[in-house]
Amino acid sequence: MPKRSLTVSGTPSGSRIRDTSTCEPTSPKAEYCDSRIPTLHQCRRDSTEAIVGAITGTLRRPQAALLGRYNQDGVLRLVARSTPLHSEAARRLALHLTAAGRGHPWDGVRFTTSWGSRTPLDVVLIEPELVAEIYVDTEQDRGVWRHPVRFARLREDMAPGDVAAFGEGAVSAAG
Repeated sequence: MPKRSLTVSGTPSGSRIRDTSTCEPTSPKAEYCDSRIPTLHQCRRDSTEAIVGAITGTLRRPQAALLGRYNQDGVLRLVARSTPLHSEAARRLALHLTAAGRGHPWDGVRFTTSWGSRTPLDVVLIEPELVAEIYVDTEQDRGVWRHPVRFARLREDMAPGDVAAFGEGAVSAAG
């Protein structure tokens, strides 16, 4: 198979990297998500918090979480969607979920299945009172994480007001 080169956005013009199928790890001690992915494409994850505003699945068996942060005007803005929840995390989250009543900040908002998609995503709106610790890629686009985040745990010791504001990135609260 011939080697291909790919232009990577964000690198100096003309910079090229090897295709992922031909890449070798740069260092045996490198702590990356996947050693088959070129260093420029490695994902660095930071821990931060966000508010659970909606879920996919059901209240008894959530599958993924839609997470938000309040902006400067006090409006809950979507910042991320989680990867599928592990069964234990889903079970623990389900114990705390309360369906949202009228007046939820995302009432009437249409969510899609993926970035740039028009396929609607079925969600259950949740009272925005739960704070989740999440692992995020450092890349954001207008305040929203570009890649799905990993749900770590609920932060029962935190209130939604303790979470960093929309657009502040991977700022972790003390505790």
